[in-house]
Amino acid sequence: MTSQDARYFIIRDLAHRQAVRGGDDHDRRAYHDDPAKRDNALWRFEEADPGFYYIVDRKHVAALWAGTEMERVCHEKAYHGKHEAQWEVLPTPDAGVYWLRNRKTGDDLVAGDQHDHKVYRQKAHDRRNGQWTIELTNPDATMKGGPRNVIVDEQVVGPVTFTERPADDLEIPPLLVVDNLRVTNATTLDQDISLQHTITDTVTTTVTTTHTASVRCMSALTIELGNPKVAGVSIKTQTSAKYAFTSARSMAQEVSNILTVTIPVKALKRSEAVVSTLLRRKVVKVDFEAGVRRVLADGSVRLDTVKGQWQGVEYITAEVDVTDRPLGSTTLPTSRLGRWTAIPRFGDGSAPRDLAVGGDGMVWIASDGNQVRRWNPATKTYDTQIEVHAVRITADDRGAAWLIDSDSVVRRIEPPRGSEHAQLVTVSPRLREAVDLAAGKGGVIWALAGEHPVGGGDTPLLRWTGPAWEPVPGIKGTAVAAGTDGLPWVVTAQGRLFRHEPPSTWTEVQQSAKDVARSAETWVVTPLSPAGDSAVMVFDGTAWQTAPGAGAARLAVSPDGVPWRISGEEVSYLATEPS
Repeated sequence: MTSQDARYFIIRDLAHRQAVRGGDDHDRRAYHDDPAKRDNALWRFEEADPGFYYIVDRKHVAALWAGTEMERVCHEKAYHGKHEAQWEVLPTPDAGVYWLRNRKTGDDLVAGDQHDHKVYRQKAHDRRNGQWTIELTNPDATMKGGPRNVIVDEQVVGPVTFTERPADDLEIPPLLVVDNLRVTNATTLDQDISLQHTITDTVTTTVTTTHTASVRCMSALTIELGNPKVAGVSIKTQTSAKYAFTSARSMAQEVSNILTVTIPVKALKRSEAVVSTLLRRKVVKVDFEAGVRRVLADGSVRLDTVKGQWQGVEYITAEVDVTDRPLGSTTLPTSRLGRWTAIPRFGDGSAPRDLAVGGDGMVWIASDGNQVRRWNPATKTYDTQIEVHAVRITADDRGAAWLIDSDSVVRRIEPPRGSEHAQLVTVSPRLREAVDLAAGKGGVIWALAGEHPVGGGDTPLLRWTGPAWEPVPGIKGTAVAAGTDGLPWVVTAQGRLFRHEPPSTWTEVQQSAKDVARSAETWVVTPLSPAGDSAVMVFDGTAWQTAPGAGAARLAVSPDGVPWRISGEEVSYLATEPS
């Protein structure tokens, strides 16, 4: 092999990204510098014995030598047959990165811990200045010599398969919120109205990988949501993702999402359609497998199957809800006819303090005995118990309970799933003077907190959509509720009742109240006398109706419109009487 037709490589460490070189004049020393187009920084690998190589520079034709003076690596011309000049190329756990180990001493080629322009023979262990990339500089060389396990080129030649793991929500604000947009048709004819939003969202991240490859994938998804009262809901999502892997163990990932959300609403005559849309980013880990053709430094070709995992792959999900109700309806559902039916008490002498009903119909009850229990209406049993001092409690559409504890910290109880028990997690840092909270739609939580109410006065309204609480201008109160449409209603200390009209209007409802609960309709506890007498009332969109029996201390409503109350030490619901 001649110096003109051999393959030459630059040997560069991971810590300083500098290269091994011989002296510009042959001084029998090895150095660690910028290669800067130096022939004495270009090295060929001559096989001495199977698995061992002389590493010889192009300029002086001298080999790296494990010297004895102060552990310095030397650069000698008389190298043939000498074990001090023979090196083994060993792959590290990171693809494309190697240890160079001397045959005689067992030491590794190591640059200085601090860049001192020298090269040593030491134990590398996990030091990055003892881990090297071997970069081919002349791929067109006629002789293909080089370490058999060093990859100089690779291409994806086989199909790439993907397996997505369960996704997690990103704790960032939603990309788009259409918050209860009301479409009213007061005419005597049905009307078709198209609501459309288009969003382009690009995300670029860098994550860690242990494989080298380049792939490109594109996916498209169309979700069709049906509703008997609308013409149809269509969400079309197109995701284009480009993933580039490099031997430096980093992956540059760019994901572009173009979303068109079209909601064709059929607004029936004399009706009002309420439309809500929530777009969120999710993040998922994707396991992949691909066929790769690899060219090795000695000129041989190898077909491999690589497996790895993309981390931090982001995509977008959409939730759309359309409800339709006739204008001027005064009919009460049969569930409000009948009597209040009590469920069993806790049995430990504690009294209920607050209650909430989740989207799954389960009833969460907080007691003054520092316990939160879940009542299952189907089995008529308490099936979950968590020890926590809950001052106020609500439940979201997934069935998870959210609470304010005695330190004004907002926490969430994830309900039991299969063999897993319920989990209590902290959601946000301490809120100042929190007095009430209510679950909206799609993870939105409303809370009254933020300043000390003077003399039992009102507290500002806050909105939680992910990483932080956002103030909601124009309203303060003592109680808050949100129903199936996600809109908050607020009760003030003076007993006034306000409802939110997007985007920023608060409209007073002519009804006094001291507590409020919402499903598709609005329920309140209204005071009847200074002595504390009260009644439970429901607003059907046109008029207020009074429920049978006495009032309540706290009120909640199930998704199907069944009210629950705390009265004294009793929890009860308004049961349907048989017809």
